[in-house]
Amino acid sequence: MTKSPITRILIIHGYASSGPKHWQTWLARECKKAGLETHYPDLPNPYNPDVGEWMAALRAELPDPDERTALVGHSLGCAAIFHLLKQEHVRTVGDVVLVAPAHARNVAQSRQAYLAPFYQGMDYANARKKAGRIDLFVSDEDVWMSMADSKAMARELGARLHVFHDAGHLSINAGYHTFPEVLDVILAKD
Repeated sequence: MTKSPITRILIIHGYASSGPKHWQTWLARECKKAGLETHYPDLPNPYNPDVGEWMAALRAELPDPDERTALVGHSLGCAAIFHLLKQEHVRTVGDVVLVAPAHARNVAQSRQAYLAPFYQGMDYANARKKAGRIDLFVSDEDVWMSMADSKAMARELGARLHVFHDAGHLSINAGYHTFPEVLDVILAKD
């Protein structure tokens, strides 16, 4: 049996963190069981996050990501991935898995407009260049990203698009306590 080329994973939670019943916590447990070096940090000030603080914490957590590393983010964690990929110490990663990203326009028009700095300077071309593979998981009814915007993002990133129907923001509130489809992508052999 051929092993997945991924040997470690960095899971980046979104706004307000994730908690023990979130699919990301389940994913961290499953990745550990699969023998992956698993990083799932609680990032600073999850209710009032700062891009610089998050980047410093992520670098301290995993200072040397490489082609054997998968980055998985949910919601605001997806925006954090784009900033992480712009960091000089990140030359390449194996997989990028974006789950329920938000569109900058929707964030700017929301009560969480103070999160806008996370959505400035998101460089899709850079992400495409640094990632071996990109998967984008979205819901067709997510208030933070329309299907048209999801499809456009997938095209710009050269990402494989995975669409879930009537699945909200792919979070606990939508019933996502596990997410085997994300685990399958990480453990895939191709």
